Amino acid sequence: MKKPSNFLRPSSMLLPSMLLTATLVAGGASALGDEDSSWHVDLKYGESSLDRTFGSIRTRTFDDDSNVAAVEVGFRFNDYIGVQAGYHDLGTFDGTGSPCFDIEGQPCIQRLATLELCAEGFDCLLVVEPLEAEFTGWSLAAVPSWPFTDRLSAFGKIGLMNWEGELFTTTTFPSFGRVATVSDTDLLTAVGLRYRFGRHASAVVEHQRFDLDLSSSTLGIGWAF
Repeated sequence: MKKPSNFLRPSSMLLPSMLLTATLVAGGASALGDEDSSWHVDLKYGESSLDRTFGSIRTRTFDDDSNVAAVEVGFRFNDYIGVQAGYHDLGTFDGTGSPCFDIEGQPCIQRLATLELCAEGFDCLLVVEPLEAEFTGWSLAAVPSWPFTDRLSAFGKIGLMNWEGELFTTTTFPSFGRVATVSDTDLLTAVGLRYRFGRHASAVVEHQRFDLDLSSSTLGIGWAF
C-alpha cells in the first residue's frame, strides 16, 4: 500500500501541483536569456518502490510502494555536463519480520538489533510481525545532458546515494518499537527530461534507482539563478 512521504504529508499533497502551476505561470511570462544560468534548485515529488530483504534466515522483508520527495542543488559547467547534490525522503514502507527468541521465550534483543541469526543453543521461533521502515538519503552525482532544442534536453545521472533506514515494529509484541537501523552508500543512476520555460523556470521528469533495490519516478520544478 502506497503511503505518503514524511517530507510531504497528506495535508500537503496539493503542494506539487501548486508549485508546478506557479512554474508554468512564471515560465510563460519569461523569455530565454542570452546566457544560461549555472546554478539551479529542483523540487521533486513522486512514487517510490522498495523490494528488499534485510538479514538472513530471520529476515525483515519489504515489498511496498510509497511517496518520495527531494530537494536538489546543481551546477552546470556547460550545456553537456554538471553536478548535483540532494536530500531525499525516500518513503515509508510496510513489511514483515521474524524476531529471535531464546529458550525462555524472551526476545534476543542484541541479535534482533543487529539483524543476525540466533546464537548457537538458542531456539529461534518463526513469529511473523508487521514492520515499518522509513528511509532517507543524501546524493551526489555527475549529470551529463543532451540538449535537443534550446528548451528541451535529456539528462542522465551517475553518482552515490548515502541512505539510512529506521525499521520499526507496528505492534507492541514481541519487540519494543525500533528493531534496527540500516545504512549504506550505493551506486545511484537516473535518467530524465528537462523542459525550460525560460531562463529560470523549468519542469523535470526523472526515473532514479540505486542498489537498495529502491526506485522512484518523480515530477519536479526547477529554478536557475
